[in-house]
Amino acid sequence: MAAFKEYFAEKGKARTIHEVQFPVSNAEEINAYVAAFLKNNPKVSGIAVVISHSYVISDALKACGIKGIVVGGFDVTAGNARCVREGTLDILIDQHPERQGFYAVESMLHYLLYGIPDVTLKENLPLDIVLKENLP
Repeated sequence: MAAFKEYFAEKGKARTIHEVQFPVSNAEEINAYVAAFLKNNPKVSGIAVVISHSYVISDALKACGIKGIVVGGFDVTAGNARCVREGTLDILIDQHPERQGFYAVESMLHYLLYGIPDVTLKENLPLDIVLKENLP
């Protein structure tokens, strides 16, 4: 979240950024939370969800009948893909978590087998910008 705030500060863009943690397991609780937050912060025009549960916020906005807020998040999960198709989630940044996991396990195995970290293993993974038009 710090990098997100730094970006706007460096670009000289005056934005009020609210950092909020929300529950992800109870839809009624989430809906009430989102509705109350937006009632208290009516100027919110965009929401960036920095975990892979963006669909939770998109579903809450839809359930509360709230439109006109741009929502973005991370990773093409089943729930996120559904919301992108429905048009309730505007943008995703796909970090390829399956490849992140693969390289983490590979690095761990190298350490367990040889007793030293693999200093040659450095993978720069691509980030894909996913919209409704290019959703896999």
